[in-house]
Amino acid sequence: MSIRRMVEADLDAVEGILAQSSPDAATWTRPQLGDMLAKPSLYAAWVAETGGTVVGFLYCHFVGDEADLDNLAVSPAWRRRGIAAELFQTAWQHALERGISALFLEVRRSNQAALRLYMRSGFLEAGVRVNYYTNPSEDAIRLVRKRL
Repeated sequence: MSIRRMVEADLDAVEGILAQSSPDAATWTRPQLGDMLAKPSLYAAWVAETGGTVVGFLYCHFVGDEADLDNLAVSPAWRRRGIAAELFQTAWQHALERGISALFLEVRRSNQAALRLYMRSGFLEAGVRVNYYTNPSEDAIRLVRKRL
């Protein structure tokens, strides 16, 4: 498995993983994803690839000295193999290199696997966003990891 920068040719695979992973997949359209790739000063995106197949992805955006992890997903067949953790570590290292002071994200309250991953990775709870998610409606736990 390798981690590399996402390119436009990866968008079909990313859309497929999104559809399998998130009830909110429709909130990220292909034009939005393409626009993100065209603005590397504002966004960064990576894919996890094995045998020429994209099996996971992560993308984030930057505002000043902060970053927001917008989405991280791994194909259901490839979960529980450390891929999400590798993607996250890649993003965190990139954020540090950019001088980011804090990385934020939201996660569904019910997504205990993701919450465990982020807590093991140094995130702390920073608040709750009530009814942040739709399909179904659910609160988001807001997490932050700060540069030491």
